[in-house]
Amino acid sequence: MELDVKAVSGINTPLYLRVTDLRPNERVRVSVSTVDSHRQPWSTDQAFRANELGVVDLATSLPESAQWEPAHSLGILWSMRPDSAGLGEDDVSAFDLNGLSPIHLNVRVRIKGEGLGSLLQRTIARNAHQFDGPCGPAFHTKRGPGVILLIDAPASTNSASAAALAHHGFATMYATSTPSAAELERFHRSEFVDATVPLALVAHGRACTKAFELAAAHPELIGPVVAHSPSDVAFPNPSRQEFRRTKLTGKPADLAGFHAAHRAQATPIDVAGMTGPLLVTAGTEDAVWDGVGMAGALAEKAEAMGVETFLVAYSGAGHMCGYPFAFPGLPTATVMRDHGHRIRVGGSIDANGRAAQISRQQVISFLASSYDMPVTTL
Repeated sequence: MELDVKAVSGINTPLYLRVTDLRPNERVRVSVSTVDSHRQPWSTDQAFRANELGVVDLATSLPESAQWEPAHSLGILWSMRPDSAGLGEDDVSAFDLNGLSPIHLNVRVRIKGEGLGSLLQRTIARNAHQFDGPCGPAFHTKRGPGVILLIDAPASTNSASAAALAHHGFATMYATSTPSAAELERFHRSEFVDATVPLALVAHGRACTKAFELAAAHPELIGPVVAHSPSDVAFPNPSRQEFRRTKLTGKPADLAGFHAAHRAQATPIDVAGMTGPLLVTAGTEDAVWDGVGMAGALAEKAEAMGVETFLVAYSGAGHMCGYPFAFPGLPTATVMRDHGHRIRVGGSIDANGRAAQISRQQVISFLASSYDMPVTTL
């Protein structure tokens, strides 16, 4: 048996791992373990069968568990779960990253009577450099269009989201608060931001409301907008009552009913004044609210205002799969943490991972085309 791996690779690129010199149909166990930025251990152990050539290749081999299908090199990473006794799927939230810190994967492959191992490094953005943004950490690889990331509930990817997007030539700030007009102007005039083109906003969930407000109020500063899993109305915040059952049952909160009940009375989001273009995405199995329905309503409203609009629905995916807040090269989850509460976001291990990969390609292509830049998704 021989193990062939790529020792260093980007966190969202394919995971190259092949086991060769096996007997046809021989059973091989592949285990992967790592530790996130909060020092939480994660791992997975999957069984595969060698093909007729005696090879197991993560890019083409299916696991016996059938946790992902068709085959995908990143599937084994999507299946990783925290190493904590008693944790069920409803207890698993997201894998935590921070800044430019890479993750290290311990890989072990085993057949009867033999085992091999290797240590792999998955980097965020090796050429990115951090600088101080006016309302959060920012990253750049060169002087380029400015992008601001907005999210209501802190993403597990944290500032690594900005670093990953900076890898593709965008000066990206992870906003820890909603930027004021003065902060938008300061970022636009930053040393590493191209002030000859407008800023772009990439937002998720409730923060999309803030993104639309900023884009409409400051069309001279803000052009492209990406809205992942947006609502078409400004919902009130759920009360403590909505989370009481979570404490009693230990299950994550299901907020779909709350949002359905409040949608008719909530104030519609106004997109008048924004210049665009606009990319709107949603998962068909969003468990937080009617993601596809509201994304479609927003897209129709923007198109009626003359904004060039692109609408994408991710089949089988949940609420939290939009890049760069979700990484295709990390474990996927159907639960997220929001200000101390666990919330069901929907989807599946497989669908959420594939959606994150597609979203990465689409977001990078959308932003690059908005600025007439070459598309680089590696």
